[in-house]
Amino acid sequence: MKVILLCDVKGTGKKDDVLNVSDGFARNYLFPRKWAVEATPGAVKEIERKRANEERLERERREAILRAEGEKKSAILTAEGEKEAAILRADAKKQAQILEAQGEAEAILTVQKATAEGIKLINESAPTDPVIKIKALEAFTAAANGRATKIIIPSEIQGLAGLAEGIVESVKAPEKPAPSPAAK
Repeated sequence: MKVILLCDVKGTGKKDDVLNVSDGFARNYLFPRKWAVEATPGAVKEIERKRANEERLERERREAILRAEGEKKSAILTAEGEKEAAILRADAKKQAQILEAQGEAEAILTVQKATAEGIKLINESAPTDPVIKIKALEAFTAAANGRATKIIIPSEIQGLAGLAEGIVESVKAPEKPAPSPAAK
């Protein structure tokens, strides 16, 4: 007799298996315990439809799991790529700053060497007082433009600067005195 197992039966089969068993085993053991039913054509079709549906659901579940794992790996790889890109951008910026600082340092050294060479040439040519005054005026111009922080001023020009400050103070309009309270 053909039967469909309704649950797993040890030594006989698993749930939804269609088996050929002896009539006595089916009637005396499986049917009374409700572990099996007779395999009619309608019941067999129902079992096949049920199996197909379970297989489809299992396939969809596995596909969803694989899709989720793929998305997870994709997100991880994207994050790692962005992290690596950020590190490379930071390294590039750092390298650019280093190169810029080296360039500025070399420019400062070149200017200092040129200044030293100019001073050396001036000292070798035994400058006269008018040359020194002209150089002092050039230094004032550099200081006014914000390119110099230290200048050496000959005493004659220092006196000239003090005179200019005195003239500016005397040209300023005198302030009107406040009326005294006794004048009321």
